Amino acid sequence: MKMIKYIIVLNLCLFMPITNDVLNAEFELYQSIPTIGVRDFEFFTINDEKYLAIINSKDSNTYNINSVIYKWNGNSFIEFQSISTNGGRDFEFFILDGEYYIAAINYFNDSTRKIDSHIYKWNGTNFSIFQSI
Repeated sequence: MKMIKYIIVLNLCLFMPITNDVLNAEFELYQSIPTIGVRDFEFFTINDEKYLAIINSKDSNTYNINSVIYKWNGNSFIEFQSISTNGGRDFEFFILDGEYYIAAINYFNDSTRKIDSHIYKWNGTNFSIFQSI
């Protein structure tokens, strides 16, 4: 069976090492997803469903913008759920005692860096706020 490789390229200038297997591979654009100052992405699976969470940091006016979780429909990622973020820095998906969670790490809300980040819990259909930390 032939393995298909995908690469995700963020639209924010980040410096990271590129390995020879990436340099020597040939990629073609499969899908373009709109982002706003994207900082991170997180790919995860729940009950054989595939998701891609993209955390946005800021637009030209504010750090208070939404980040988006996309769901794979078999052909492409489609918007699944929007999550309010404040200067979003990172999404981290994790499983604890058989329950699914995603943490949205916030950084700045246009006035202070002393803000909460949020943990969301999967309720069977989408993520709902579980805890602010």
